[in-house]
Amino acid sequence: MNPTSRFSHFGRLLVSISVVSLVAAQNVGIGTPTPDPSAKVEVYDTARGILIPRLTSSQINAITNPAVGLLVFNIDCKVFQYWDGIKWITITTTEFSSSLSITGEDTLGSLCLPDTLYYSVSGSGSSPSYTWSVTGGATIISGQGTSTVAIAFPDTFSGGVICVSDSCASACLDIVVIQPLGNTLFFDYVSNAPQTWTVPAGVHCVKVKVWGGGGGGGGYD
Repeated sequence: MNPTSRFSHFGRLLVSISVVSLVAAQNVGIGTPTPDPSAKVEVYDTARGILIPRLTSSQINAITNPAVGLLVFNIDCKVFQYWDGIKWITITTTEFSSSLSITGEDTLGSLCLPDTLYYSVSGSGSSPSYTWSVTGGATIISGQGTSTVAIAFPDTFSGGVICVSDSCASACLDIVVIQPLGNTLFFDYVSNAPQTWTVPAGVHCVKVKVWGGGGGGGGYD
């Protein structure tokens, strides 16, 4: 090999190493020869932007060991999200509010338990599928996955929480039970005449038990 050629290759190698070392040691400018010294990378353009990776909620949740500060754009919810080390945090603005709300009876007392009530979700969540849950011994008997569910409350229900979520938001509703007075009241029965009783103030649930002449009885709510 020509000695001159060997030295020429060696010179190019030294130049390449020097350039790589210089770039690694300094900040990088894309679209500008003078990036701001406070930035490791500066992108300058007057007609285009930076396109952050766009993923669905399922794809985001499938990321293995995301780094703290990892930024993505959720195309299901139309929001930017970043990983805080524990969960994905949504970056919201006044123009966007990913929120849900539950409508339905939140104070049980105007009815006699056990009973079945219906609850619905509304709001700006983008998913057509909803996940419902309820505590306190109540049971979702129909509608799981939809916007309306039927919930059965047993006579032992003393309070709980109903929650719903989709891929973008969640909401909960506290269910409060007004405890009955627990008093047993007796009213006189007049044979062959219309029966009228006055329910005391503050009573929200009335159960009536009627005995026949032979001692048999039945209960009515």
